[in-house]
Amino acid sequence: MTDQGARRIQRRRVVDVNPDAGPPGLRDVAAAAGVSVATVSNVLNSTGRFSEKTRIRVEQAIRELGFVRNRSAFELRTRERTIIGLLVPNLANAFFAQMARGVVDRAADHGLLVVVSDSADDEEREAGSLYSLTEQQVDDLVVLPVKGATALLERWTPPRGAHLVFIDADAPADRCAVSADDVAGGALVLEHLAAMGARRVGYLAPPSVRITRDRFRGAQQAAAAAGVSLEWVPTEAMDVQAGAVAGRRLLAEGLRFDGLVTANDLVGVGLLRSLAEGGVSVPGQVLVVGYDDLERSADLPIPLTSVRQPTNELGSLALDMLLSERSAEPHDHTRRVLQPELVARASTARPA
Repeated sequence: MTDQGARRIQRRRVVDVNPDAGPPGLRDVAAAAGVSVATVSNVLNSTGRFSEKTRIRVEQAIRELGFVRNRSAFELRTRERTIIGLLVPNLANAFFAQMARGVVDRAADHGLLVVVSDSADDEEREAGSLYSLTEQQVDDLVVLPVKGATALLERWTPPRGAHLVFIDADAPADRCAVSADDVAGGALVLEHLAAMGARRVGYLAPPSVRITRDRFRGAQQAAAAAGVSLEWVPTEAMDVQAGAVAGRRLLAEGLRFDGLVTANDLVGVGLLRSLAEGGVSVPGQVLVVGYDDLERSADLPIPLTSVRQPTNELGSLALDMLLSERSAEPHDHTRRVLQPELVARASTARPA
């Protein structure tokens, strides 16, 4: 064997890691790669000076040893937070999933990881999830509350030093927030129904949810201006089943409305199903409008007119606000309100 080959073998150290000794650390990686612990740290953090050959050796040792960096220890040492917490009411609802995508995509642009949690539309679970996140040192948070920021802050106190952005119009003045204009969205719906000839409109939504109350307020204003009657028809939830139950109840009562507005598209899907089962023609006998403009809404047997929210923009803007808040001291809290738009489809397209 040549001297050069012997030196090559000597540089390539083989380290046996005892599986009972716990996970491999920086020293194990350094020994396997034949470099110093400082060099391994430089490679991991892309700092300092090291050659391309050194980087390759370190990364190969990391793969062979199964080394995983202790991210919590790194963040405590460097004060550089790289994990964002996102809490939404229900990921089964495509609206929240799309909004979460806006947060995740913008975070990826900054090399950040988003931990997404789901409160299952439950206020107690919501508060518990936030306490769990902050206990894990995840205290850069984007939160879309179940029943509004004010109600949430009565049950949960953010820890000192936490950075928090709400996707909610109800956020207090000392918090950053971004939201869609729900009052304007409600007005859009009633203006459209009035223009299409509706005179008796039912509003299907749970009264306990703040955004549905805001939308109803906007609808009331537009209904009064157009001379249209508007009545709240309570639902138990904002899902397909709730829409179907409400629809069957309306049919049993004789369907006294010629226009129906639903809390979201999921309720609208259930409503359309029950109306079809009852032999009611949409839009011939009754006009139906949803909210959120989910992708499936355009593909229904009767495509659903809906209010489109700036879903991705809500998420990406919330992440931008969070990064601004954690990088600026003192910080001026900001509020942004984005405008929705109505997308007309067959469910309100009465023939001339």
